[in-house]
Amino acid sequence: MRVNIRVKAHASKVFVKKLGENSYTVSVTEPPEDGKANRGVIRALAKHFKVPQSNINLVSGHSARVKIVEIQN
Repeated sequence: MRVNIRVKAHASKVFVKKLGENSYTVSVTEPPEDGKANRGVIRALAKHFKVPQSNINLVSGHSARVKIVEIQN
């Protein structure tokens, strides 16, 4: 399944909030540099969807706040 993600990096706590059918907001504590926030997003989504991190692939938006992520069940 593909989902649209809006990332809030450098937040005070980590959470995933569902906005719509395939839209989520993900807050991570990591800064948006050197891919740290992307790794935090993958960890948060893996925990939220209860899948291994290897089942989550960042499709687009590697350096943007809005990302498309593919999650394999």
